[in-house]
Amino acid sequence: MGLLLVTQRPSELPDTALAQCGTILALRLSNAEDQGTIRAALPDMISGLATILPSLRTGEALVSGESVVLPARVMLDLPNPQPGAADPSLTAWRKKPSKPDVSSALAAWRGTFGEATDD
Repeated sequence: MGLLLVTQRPSELPDTALAQCGTILALRLSNAEDQGTIRAALPDMISGLATILPSLRTGEALVSGESVVLPARVMLDLPNPQPGAADPSLTAWRKKPSKPDVSSALAAWRGTFGEATDD
């Protein structure tokens, strides 16, 4: 019987659990500690492949172990149906910047909010 172990933080897995994994499928990892954990779990002769982990694209993975003849950098099939999640929109960041009206905040900070001013 096979066991599937999935995590976004391999550095938090017990060493014995990771050592018993016959095949490792690692997606993009930017955390140095997580990269080191995967590097340590790979066979010595291919541990250098872990250097590509932070540069993998979405859906791309490094596969190594008993289920593959040679370690490989692969593209995974997209799920169908697609998850209901999306990257945040950058539309608001692309708008021309404008100066916010901070007069009421300044008045409240100065303690003059609501007071009449003599002009």
